[in-house]
Amino acid sequence: MKPSSTPSRQPRRSDRPVFSRQKRRKGWQEALAGLACLGLGFGLLAGLQQLMARLDAVLLLSESLNHLLVGLTKLSLGLGQLLAGLLVLLTIAAALLLLLAGMIRLLRPLMPARMAPTPGPTPSKASQRDQGRRKRPRRQRS
Repeated sequence: MKPSSTPSRQPRRSDRPVFSRQKRRKGWQEALAGLACLGLGFGLLAGLQQLMARLDAVLLLSESLNHLLVGLTKLSLGLGQLLAGLLVLLTIAAALLLLLAGMIRLLRPLMPARMAPTPGPTPSKASQRDQGRRKRPRRQRS
């Protein structure tokens, strides 16, 4: 192999972007992000408090859990019925295979034995090749 004109230099760990250090945020940016998170959290809690005051939260939660449980029950019953149907289909397929195998085993002794091919000389490749060609008629000498 011919060496390349440019030297192959392995990049140092600090040169690779994977290992570069992330830039630190400034102090005021960190404080602003913290205040934003606190504001959103308090806002969500205040909104939920207003929702509970206007609605009967316990009744709402109870009904939603009831609907969830009814849905899960229907789902599990549907899956159970599907699995039972698949089990019935597999049982039918197994029964048909057993019937077919039993009929073959009963009929096999009644069938005549097959004639075994007699071993003989195998034709050479040259004779196989010649069989495929059409022979020309010979010229008669005059």
